[in-house]
Amino acid sequence: MENVAIFIGNTQIRWSTLIVICAVFVWLSVSYSLHVSHGGKRYVMFVCLPYMVFFSVLFGRAIHWYSHSELYKSAEDAFYSLWAGDFSYGSYDMPGILLATLLTAVLCGRLIGSGGTRRLLDAFSPGLALGMGIIYLSDRFGTAARSKMVFPLSGQTYLPFFVAEDVNSGTYRLAVYFVLFAGLFIIFLLTSVFYIRRNPDYQLVGSYKGATFILFMLLLSALEVVCDSMRYDSSYFRSNGFVSIIQVGSALCFLAVVIFYSIRSVKGNGFRFYHPIIWVFFIAGFGGAIYMEYLVQRHTDWYVRCYVIMSVCCVVMALCGYILHLTNCVDIRKDIPQEKECMELLAEGITSAMAELENETAISKTADTGSVEVGPSYNQSAGAADSAETGITAVEDESETSSISVVAINSEGVSGTESSGMEDIEPEGPAAESSGIEDIEPEGSAAEETANGYETESGLSVRYNMLTAEEFLELWNSVWTSAPSLEQTRLAMEHSLFRVSVYDGEVPVAMARVIGDLGMCYYIKDVIVRPEYQGRKIGSLLIEEILNFVNTYGVEGTKIAVELSALPDKEPFYNKFGFKANEAKRLRIMYKVGSKDI
Repeated sequence: MENVAIFIGNTQIRWSTLIVICAVFVWLSVSYSLHVSHGGKRYVMFVCLPYMVFFSVLFGRAIHWYSHSELYKSAEDAFYSLWAGDFSYGSYDMPGILLATLLTAVLCGRLIGSGGTRRLLDAFSPGLALGMGIIYLSDRFGTAARSKMVFPLSGQTYLPFFVAEDVNSGTYRLAVYFVLFAGLFIIFLLTSVFYIRRNPDYQLVGSYKGATFILFMLLLSALEVVCDSMRYDSSYFRSNGFVSIIQVGSALCFLAVVIFYSIRSVKGNGFRFYHPIIWVFFIAGFGGAIYMEYLVQRHTDWYVRCYVIMSVCCVVMALCGYILHLTNCVDIRKDIPQEKECMELLAEGITSAMAELENETAISKTADTGSVEVGPSYNQSAGAADSAETGITAVEDESETSSISVVAINSEGVSGTESSGMEDIEPEGPAAESSGIEDIEPEGSAAEETANGYETESGLSVRYNMLTAEEFLELWNSVWTSAPSLEQTRLAMEHSLFRVSVYDGEVPVAMARVIGDLGMCYYIKDVIVRPEYQGRKIGSLLIEEILNFVNTYGVEGTKIAVELSALPDKEPFYNKFGFKANEAKRLRIMYKVGSKDI
């Protein structure tokens, strides 16, 4: 097929060039779809495209010139052809695409709507796997694509995995590039599923960002170590002809991933019995792969057995890295600390309010201009629906990462007692028709500001009790998956005590809300900042607004429980506001309304 070409005037476009163009289009399509489907801006991938193409060509040619300088007249000659637009001259090495991917993600990671470098790398990975596989097909029958192994096959074969060496004698060589294509297609499927079906019930300690790219590099390294050894003209370091550049890069990738995940696993879970077991298996696989590479270069008749053992060793190393990745996960359905104390105080507060209602005593807040009656209208069965199955809080910690919360935190000085939990309780009487904080009006000149919000110096606007259910879901989907239903969200918005949201123009970029009883307990829920707006102290602004709200409507001179949930590594962020972690555990039942199922 290499002899097939299209002529446009005097311009000749070869078949391999068309395949490369197809690969670029496939990468763009897949990455664009994944990025946009997870809340990214549409323009980001189109900005990334020229960077990816330019750096891939440049770095790919640079590596090939470094390893095969004998094919070029000079370094100037190697790169001048690119400047002149003669891409048919010379060749390119695949590691250049990976370097281009990293540099593009770094340069474009700060674009509004990109989600940061790691999120871009995650979106790049599946498309990159499929695109690289298609590029390998452009030279499927080339000399470099043929394996060193010769197989005697009876008769003619049209299997795509074999290339005829001598049809008359029935000898065939393994088509290494087609093996790479098949392997990369499998990697594309695995990374796509991993990216799309990130289980919201399992999250990395700290952040899930970058996990898809790490998985892609693990699988790619395992594939390339073996296949690059089979090729005729692998690219070697000038000072070393024993292992190729791709093999060295793959080995470093294996080591980096295992060390990175090991540190996080030990830090998050403590040193466990399985850690040395995983390390022993990894070291055995690593050493076995190196030894097989040594043997295959010394004994040309041992190709098959050496490559089979080398493949097993690479699979073992990849599995060790993935298992360590799993040990970095927390099952939030079972293992997270729970905010039981807040629930017991909430129950006590509502019980006290009901007693007052039964005695026809209304809760009131007296101002200089008179008094305004406030009914404890909070409906626990609706308001405490948590807006989602997980019911946890994500907050910005002045960094790129937005995380989910798992550790219960309460304000200093709040006592906790044992409680059996919280039953669905609705207040009785006329006050039950109230909708919470929206019935409370601040005094004096602050009334208009509290009702409407204000503009910040950075051009963002802060608004009170104006966040709609649709905007809530939009923000939710920018950080998490498995959003609650629209009807659930509307009920939660209506029965929240207080909602604070931040807008860039008319686009919601952050939110937080409070549930509670106005007297003894406030619970902070759903603190979310869009990834592209993190690092701008918006998370601190939300917490400060909530504490100002508590200070405004709390009973003067009393202590009030203000609580939320946060990951251990986010505690320093909340400590700045006076929150301290406790040992309480939340007991939760995700009750399915209308049935006995849980």
